[in-house]
Amino acid sequence: SDVTKRVSGSARPVRDSCGVSRVDTFLDIQRVGRMVTRHLDNRLRCVAMTSGQYQALAALDVADPPVMGAVAMSLGMDRTTLTANLKPMERWGMVSVIADENDGRARRLHLTESGRETLAKARPIWMQAEAEIIAGFGSRNADDLRVTLAALVEALNNSAKP
Repeated sequence: SDVTKRVSGSARPVRDSCGVSRVDTFLDIQRVGRMVTRHLDNRLRCVAMTSGQYQALAALDVADPPVMGAVAMSLGMDRTTLTANLKPMERWGMVSVIADENDGRARRLHLTESGRETLAKARPIWMQAEAEIIAGFGSRNADDLRVTLAALVEALNNSAKP
């Protein structure tokens, strides 16, 4: 596919600070991340939502309103970033942030009816955008990619431990 060609063709050797030639894997991962985000953001524009906002709303679409820390962890971000991402959605009435009744320091994130309606409009768009990427990439490649990404997340989580 065109995306695969651009990414695989981008793996140019670079020289590190010691002059050793290597492939910059992180550059390729970040480039793909930006491309996927742009693809999703373009598709979600018709519902006035970004891919990050969609992911946050989808994470709140559960029976028991989750606490902020758990949502941040599930999205791979820190609480401060999640708070900044939720502020506009809170102003728009899609999300409410309420102190936990058992622990006043913890904040529970509630998806409002407006948030549910917006998510319901956005979900088929998200699914279509994902289907477009998989169609160009191949379902077997997509399955392999999910396994590889899960291994990368585990490796990153393990490397962050003291």
